[in-house]
Amino acid sequence: MRENNLSLTKPLYLCFFRRGLNTPHLHTSLSTLSRSFVCQSTIRIFICASVIDVFATFLNRVILSYKSMSDLEATVPSEIPRLPSPDRFGNFRSGKFLISPHGKDALTQHKIDPQLLFGKIDHLREMLDQDGALKTAHESGMELQRYEAGEYSRLYRLDFDGHQYIVKIPSQKHHTPHTPYSQHMLQKQAIAKDLETQLSELQITVPKPLIASDDFYLEEYTEGRLPYLTGEDHIYDALNKARGILSTYLQTAKQKEPEIWANTGIEIVPPYERIHTMRVRPDGMLSWVAPVFNTSLK
Repeated sequence: MRENNLSLTKPLYLCFFRRGLNTPHLHTSLSTLSRSFVCQSTIRIFICASVIDVFATFLNRVILSYKSMSDLEATVPSEIPRLPSPDRFGNFRSGKFLISPHGKDALTQHKIDPQLLFGKIDHLREMLDQDGALKTAHESGMELQRYEAGEYSRLYRLDFDGHQYIVKIPSQKHHTPHTPYSQHMLQKQAIAKDLETQLSELQITVPKPLIASDDFYLEEYTEGRLPYLTGEDHIYDALNKARGILSTYLQTAKQKEPEIWANTGIEIVPPYERIHTMRVRPDGMLSWVAPVFNTSLK
């Protein structure tokens, strides 16, 4: 009986629905609904196309970045790309830091980038500044020790994984070095390279700069002592000969590379005064740690 009732009502329902479809009001609603659906679909397609375009652009940049990184000559750390036009010393640039080939080797050996190294050293320096009685600060395999204080720079000895370095930063009084350390680095590199043969005949070497910025400097540590005040006249003789060689060299160098040698003079040690610009190494060689100075300060 229940099935018969359903079968009777079904045609009536279908008839009512078909009649309703022919009404103008319902036809208008369906047209509006259709236009709305088409509009929404168009918007969705536009959004999808925009997302795909943005993703494709991003992916293309990633691929180009990967290709450019693969062409770099520097390997570890990868943050040190070679300059587009390297200077004659083979230096690298990483942010504000000028990095020599020896500096790159040191960073690779320690597996650290220059900015992180600078941050760690600066943190140790702050520890020393906060406690005037503290002579050495330790942290994370690093040891920073007070070494020497000058008018324009403070020197520290850095021990890092069994290797020793000299760190220079501006003095608290001046806040900036008398000569930008990056310029100081180029000066030492030029002297060591261009005068290598003449200086080696005098048993004189120049320490190798590693990293420099305008207010930070790192070079290899030279183990040695200051020359004695008496009994080592041969050191004074070697220094005077080296000064003559350097003086002749600067006359030409200042014309060829004025950006390196601006306001530069040679340190003079008067007779019978302690030589602070050289160290006597255990093997008897002389390390010329400070061959030049800024003449604008004298």
